[in-house]
Amino acid sequence: MFNKLPGWVVKSVVLLLFTLGLFRYYSNTEPYATGDGIEYILTTEAWYNHGTPTIKPVDFNSFKADFIAHQSWESNYKAAAFDEVERFLKEDQSMEKAPIRKEFGGFYRNKNGGVYGYHFVFYSLLNVPARCMTDLFNIHPIQAFKYTNLACWILLLILILFIRKPLGFDEVLLFLAAFLSAAFYYNTWTHPELTTVVLLMASFIFLKHERFHLAILTCALATLQNQPLVFLLLWMYVYVWSKLRYAIKPMLPFGLYGVIVFIPSLYFYSLFGTTSLIKDAGFLAAENISMTRVVGFYFDLNQGMILSIGLFLLVYMALLVYRWVIMIKNRLWDPWDLIPLILVSMTVLVSAMNNWNHGMAIVNRYAVWIAVPLLFHVFHLMHDFSMRFRIPLLVSAYISQGILLSVHLPFNQFDWSNLQHMPIAKWVLNHHPSWYNPDPQIFIARTNRLFDFTKNSSPVLYFNQNNQLVKLAVHLENVDTLSTFGYKMNTLRSYPMVKSGRERWIYINNFKQRSTKSSVELLRIIENSEVQRIISEMRANPQWIKEITLKAERNHMDLEEQLLLDARYIFNENHPR
Repeated sequence: MFNKLPGWVVKSVVLLLFTLGLFRYYSNTEPYATGDGIEYILTTEAWYNHGTPTIKPVDFNSFKADFIAHQSWESNYKAAAFDEVERFLKEDQSMEKAPIRKEFGGFYRNKNGGVYGYHFVFYSLLNVPARCMTDLFNIHPIQAFKYTNLACWILLLILILFIRKPLGFDEVLLFLAAFLSAAFYYNTWTHPELTTVVLLMASFIFLKHERFHLAILTCALATLQNQPLVFLLLWMYVYVWSKLRYAIKPMLPFGLYGVIVFIPSLYFYSLFGTTSLIKDAGFLAAENISMTRVVGFYFDLNQGMILSIGLFLLVYMALLVYRWVIMIKNRLWDPWDLIPLILVSMTVLVSAMNNWNHGMAIVNRYAVWIAVPLLFHVFHLMHDFSMRFRIPLLVSAYISQGILLSVHLPFNQFDWSNLQHMPIAKWVLNHHPSWYNPDPQIFIARTNRLFDFTKNSSPVLYFNQNNQLVKLAVHLENVDTLSTFGYKMNTLRSYPMVKSGRERWIYINNFKQRSTKSSVELLRIIENSEVQRIISEMRANPQWIKEITLKAERNHMDLEEQLLLDARYIFNENHPR
């Protein structure tokens, strides 16, 4: 039946079904300003209201008015943060003599009094058409970002289906791999990860079809929000140059696209006299770079790329070894052989960030789009093999992605997955704790929900499902505290030592064997500090503290008493005896 239909009809039906399924699946998602979403939301509002990225009080007011038309402001999980941004925006209009802040929460005020976000404004500008649509059809304003992200997938599928008459099955398979990757979790995010993934996918597709101008243009656009992609753009220039037989003159027109890379730097320099607010604010430091981070970026069991693309990553490792053997044997190479170097370069650069356990949807945000060139390289390397070899590998890889999605989807709530250990990591910690010694930020934040990575947080104790202490992290300057827990230290050299910036921690995986105290005794020791930590967490969550306040009123109790009661209940639930 389908053989008798024109190809464009079949493709159109596929596109329609995909679009309907996509919007149906995401129709009831709860609006939430994920990650740096407040900044992107208000910058979008500024573009929409007056065509500039200068964020004004009127932009906050218009967003809030549209927000409360669909849900109460109190139900906004980030209401307190939004309200503080509003106060920051209005400080220069206040009659009070209090000093005017120059920065708050990713918003910066320049010498002329204009307020801007510390990320470039390209993604917010892309979101303006969807914001216009939400206003026109009376839809929640935060949903605009979801519609922008879903539209990106649809446009990418249109490109793949209609770029040429004989359908490229590799492109379809790559689309499927990208869609089933961690990008799936980011479809509802108020963040540019999904847009970056789609731009990179389009760039490589154009490259494959030798539409070099479009390939370099789309890659250059992707660098606007994620500067490490400059490495990939340079690789594309090398690739195109090799295709043009290393002639200089034909390459000159392509150089114009390189100017796009400098637009963010020029933008910030014109407003603040610096090329990067993020760099100047101290969010990046070379001392943060470590082998643990670089390797963990791909293989960490809580947030690594392995959770996104599954067996594709392991297949890639094997294919690289095979390719390197061939290269050494034949002494021949091509530009694709530089891709691993490009991947490592981008990974090293992003691992310089201070906050390695940032807000995310299951997988590290940067791993979502760095996976794109890796996936295309996988398919490029597979071309040397027969279909009998390729099909089982691809089927296995897609199945692994499906399994990973089913395992992790229940844990994908907003940007909160950085506050708990993911299922695979939890299983390893429970049964084989010595196998997993991640960057201390990951272990500390997900075990104790603390974001203080100095010795003040040491030690950090991990109890398994049987309430047995199986792993402990202790700051190098704080090992003497272990005597309180009845632990007799061995030589420091015998423990895994992992650094996070200037902080150095060691992991202890043999606590039960070398401690004179039982897990029950240890729980009694830490109970009071844990209860206070839970109370601090309650106070930091506006919605949570509001619910406890109402609960205290119903129970005719003092708020402090109710907080203590609820915190002890949570502690006992987490550690049943």
